[in-house]
Amino acid sequence: MGDKWTLSKIVSFVCWVIFSVTSIHCAAQSLYQSTGQEIWVCYVVGGSIVAVASLGLRLVKRSFDEGFVSIRRLRLVAGSFIFLFPWLFILAANTHFIYFKMAVERNRLSELNNVRTNFDLVRVKAINQIDTMSAGYATRVENEILNLKAEINNRNNPGHANKTDEILLRIEVLIGDNADLMTNPPSSKDRNGLRLYADETAEKIRAITKNNLKKCQDEKREIESFFTMRENTETLLLLDSSIRKFFVLDENTKKTALRESYTLFDKLCKAITAIAIPLGKNVLTIDVEMYKLSAIPPSIDMEDIATAWKLYFEQPKNQRFIWSIILALVIDVACFSFWYFGVLSEED
Repeated sequence: MGDKWTLSKIVSFVCWVIFSVTSIHCAAQSLYQSTGQEIWVCYVVGGSIVAVASLGLRLVKRSFDEGFVSIRRLRLVAGSFIFLFPWLFILAANTHFIYFKMAVERNRLSELNNVRTNFDLVRVKAINQIDTMSAGYATRVENEILNLKAEINNRNNPGHANKTDEILLRIEVLIGDNADLMTNPPSSKDRNGLRLYADETAEKIRAITKNNLKKCQDEKREIESFFTMRENTETLLLLDSSIRKFFVLDENTKKTALRESYTLFDKLCKAITAIAIPLGKNVLTIDVEMYKLSAIPPSIDMEDIATAWKLYFEQPKNQRFIWSIILALVIDVACFSFWYFGVLSEED
C-alpha cells in the first residue's frame, strides 16, 4: 500500500476487513460441515483462500499500473488465475453455507414429520393389505368349496364331470396342496356317501386354508411387534419428542433423531418387503416402494458442499439456492471490490 492513508482508503480497508471476515466465516463453516475437520483448521483454510484470492487481484492491479512494469502480461494472467479459482471455491462454499442456514431448520422439521407419517402409512398399508388379501382369499376358497359340493352332489353327473376337475384345479391353486380329492369317490347311487364325502373334502380344504391364513396373521403380528420392540420404541419416542420440541433442541439431537429414524424406517421397509406369504400357488407380497426414503436424510446430506451443488444442478429452480448465490455474490463482490478499487487504488 502507499505511504499515505486517505479517509476513503481507510473506509475501504475497514469495509474489506468486514466483508473478508464474513466471507471467511461462511467458507469455514461450510468446510466444517463438509469435512468434519477441526473448526480452527477450517478457519485457517478459509482465511488462506481469501488471502490468495486477494493476492491474485493485487497482481492484476499491478499489471495495469502506468509506466514500466516487469512481466506485465504474466502478472495479469497469473493474477487472474490465482484470483479466479480461489474465488470460485469461496463463492461455492459461501453459497452452500447461506443456503444451509436458510433451509436447514425447515428441511429437518419437514423430514422428521415425513418419516413419522411414513411409519404410520406403511404400517397401515401392510396390515390392511394382509387383512384384505386374507378376507378375499378366504372368500374365494369358500366359494370354490360351495361349487365343489354342489357339483359332487349333482344328480346328473355327481362327482365325475369335467366341471369338477376344473373346480379342483382352481382349489389346488388356492390352497397349494394336493387337491386331487376325488380318488375313489363313492358311487353316484350312494347319495349319503357323496354328501359325506363332499363334507369331508370341504373340511380338509378349510383346514389347509386356515393354516395358510394363520401365516398371514403371524406376519401381521410380526409387523405389529416391530412397533413395540424396546429398541424401536425408543427411536419412535425420540422422533415424536424431536417433532414436539424441535425449536428448543440442539443441532446434534435433531441429527441423531433423523439418522436413527431413517435407519429404523429403512429396516421396517426391508422387513415388510421381505414378507412372502404362500397362499396356495400364489404369494402375498407387500410393495412399499413409494414410501421409501433416501438412505441419508437430505438435510444431513446437504451439509456437503459438492452434494448441495449437485442437487442444485439437478433442480435448478430451487429459489432458496438462487437467493443464496445472490447473497454470496454480494458478499464476495463487495469484499474484493473494496480491496481492488479502494485498498489497492493508491499503490505505486
